[in-house]
Amino acid sequence: MGKRSRKRYEAFCQAHVLGLGTIDVESDYLPHVVQCENGGAPSASLQAQAVAARSYLYYKLETTGLIRDGEMDQVYTCPGAPTREHVQSVLQTAGQILTYKGSTLCAFFVAGAKQSPPACRGNIEHDTERYVTINWGVSGTEVRQSPLGLVHPSNHQNRGCLSQWGSRCLATMGWSYLDILKFYYGADIVLEKASGPCVGDSNRPPVGRVVHIDCEAITGWVQDPDEPEVALRVHGFFGGSTGSSQAIQVVSVSTTPPRCDSDPPCPKAFSIPIPYRLRDGKAHGFQVVALDSRAGVDAMLESKTSVFRCEPPAPFVFPEDGLLRPVQSLDSLNAWQLSLGQDLALMTPSEFSQYVEGPALPESPLWIRLPTSYEHATSYAIVDSGLLRPVAARTLAAWRVSPDSLRTATVEELSLPRGSTFAQTPFVVQKTDGTLFILDTNPVSPVLP
Repeated sequence: MGKRSRKRYEAFCQAHVLGLGTIDVESDYLPHVVQCENGGAPSASLQAQAVAARSYLYYKLETTGLIRDGEMDQVYTCPGAPTREHVQSVLQTAGQILTYKGSTLCAFFVAGAKQSPPACRGNIEHDTERYVTINWGVSGTEVRQSPLGLVHPSNHQNRGCLSQWGSRCLATMGWSYLDILKFYYGADIVLEKASGPCVGDSNRPPVGRVVHIDCEAITGWVQDPDEPEVALRVHGFFGGSTGSSQAIQVVSVSTTPPRCDSDPPCPKAFSIPIPYRLRDGKAHGFQVVALDSRAGVDAMLESKTSVFRCEPPAPFVFPEDGLLRPVQSLDSLNAWQLSLGQDLALMTPSEFSQYVEGPALPESPLWIRLPTSYEHATSYAIVDSGLLRPVAARTLAAWRVSPDSLRTATVEELSLPRGSTFAQTPFVVQKTDGTLFILDTNPVSPVLP
């Protein structure tokens, strides 16, 4: 098949893959290539992979009119399917290709050797690392070309070769995808965006902002302009950027605020609790990201500050009224939907010694709904060690429990002795020997009428 003529920077919306036929580039081909070639990488590395793969594809379509499936070109067919992260990397870089002096780069990439920060450079004796080029801060004829292509100053398509392991390393250090690309292909590459119906902006990202931050939560509003009535998932990343393995991730689902001064549909409010373990008197950074309702481009929300500093939280119950209950296992921790990243609080040995140790936390929780005919001050309860303990609606939310998921209490459960109100929030502490406890009010005192 001959090469296809096209206007400069007109998008290839379909590609002929040898042996497989015609495939949609942005919605099918590239997400599969990103997944097959560098699937487990952090976000910035996936974005760099998407741009490199698109550039290489465009080069092949411009010069030969087709591309092969496999390591001789790019891998499209492999086990598994693209995830949201792979689709995101393509959407976030839609239509973007690398050029140099008006020529589309034949953007070589190989696995390379495994690498570690801060150098992020591999052993050149590795099988594929010998093709990798480090061109950070280099331009013009000083750019090192890869032996995978013709090495000659007149060959503007060969500007080096990216290491996939290296790009992962750089991404974990916070490098952007464009800087990762320049690290391997040189400082003078140009990021161009092709135009066409397959790279349009028909699916708009969410909009919103962080309105307030204190030592309890980050709050704000968000809305998807394509589906304004839909509640969105909002992710908070603490101590690291999106895609970083060091980041503590806290998820919230937006809800409609109680009052709305704008015309319906109203923006949705969100509240992301500050992790206890980061309330240590030190400065910590954060990012808030709203997920697109159609799995399109997510949005990092604006905020007047990206840093908070909070003192350790005081326990919600005094030693004379509370106790520490051992967590039986990590499986139990998961069953209670507890997170060491979010719920683990700081407590000194002297503070530990002021609390008595109570009965172990049940292996899993039994939250129930109380019938309307039952005389009570709340609508919910938990069956705990032979007691029926009241639970406030805000307590359910703090423990990440949806009221809609609860069944109505049985007659036997309603006949249980009534205990004290259950712990208002997850507050996990850890002894120096690693034993985990949750802080709770004394289940049997005071006993409610």
